[in-house]
Amino acid sequence: MADFKISELTNHTPASSDDMIINDNSTPSSPETKRTTVASLATIIGSLIGDTGGGENPGGGNNSFFDPIYFYDTSVKSASVPSGSGGIRNWHSMKKENIGMPEGANAAIMIHFMGSTFQPTATGSGSYRLYGDLETKLTGGTFLAGSTSAPSTIMGRVITHNVPVPGGTANLSRKSSTPNTKIDIITFAAEASLTFEIAFNISNQAPSNLTVGLGRVILIPFFSPDPTPVAAEINDGSGFYATDQDEYDQLVSQFLPLDTDADIAEDDGDYIRSDIFEILSLIESFTASYPAINASEIATEKEKLMLILTGAQTYSSVEETRGAVIGIRNAVYSYTITRFAFETAAGVSPF
Repeated sequence: MADFKISELTNHTPASSDDMIINDNSTPSSPETKRTTVASLATIIGSLIGDTGGGENPGGGNNSFFDPIYFYDTSVKSASVPSGSGGIRNWHSMKKENIGMPEGANAAIMIHFMGSTFQPTATGSGSYRLYGDLETKLTGGTFLAGSTSAPSTIMGRVITHNVPVPGGTANLSRKSSTPNTKIDIITFAAEASLTFEIAFNISNQAPSNLTVGLGRVILIPFFSPDPTPVAAEINDGSGFYATDQDEYDQLVSQFLPLDTDADIAEDDGDYIRSDIFEILSLIESFTASYPAINASEIATEKEKLMLILTGAQTYSSVEETRGAVIGIRNAVYSYTITRFAFETAAGVSPF
């Protein structure tokens, strides 16, 4: 078997528009385009690992590829997600698929795409996060790239989103998008029927709007006397593997430790303190240069900040604390900063 490097595949230069590798950021194309694209991908892989027999003649060479099989879920789930650290299993699931493998094949390359977009809905400064995992359960075969002692039938990928929002910035327009792609090798018995169950699980999240989909899976069946070297080269290290649900859940807890309420509160507190110090630095710089301009108003706002910073003034929630600091920040801006002429001409409101 010839050496197979995934870099050779991803660096391949298309000879024409019909000879293109799938781009996970692309607009979903027609079935005809998908067939052409995947067939080209199979041809490229076949030439790299020594396909001399052709997909229709498994015995004619060392390694032979068959026509690609693809399925995709046109459903996209988009919904609001409350804040919490308890976990939401199967927040979104692709439809269950049963795929029969062609006669003569003993393995398949699996290429899986599933994107997600996270958009915080809480107002105010902070670091808004979502931790989750994309779980793929396989029946009728095993993931050859798995690192567990027994054959791996569940593969997972860590999904993380983090949207930092500076003080005073409206965060409703900020979001994080992650187009996840995973390539793996599946082995199976002759003429096996493979069943795929794919779910997006949430472990910990800030209040947000979350969108997950479209899910797409491409299978390229092939025959090889020994698929192991192919798996060793194609494994990108982005997945983790388990033999059952209990082992999978334990691995998720290792990769995505759930933040306690104390951890989250401390992180929020650090962010708010950083905002306060930023505002105090602005006040110090401005009053040193212009001590007579809006001196009384600025002193009042500084006193409000110091009361919050020292704990003399408290609020019932992190949202109320953030809101108070943002209000002070906006007031300080209005006393110390003016819009540029081009901003005013464009209709931008004063601070």
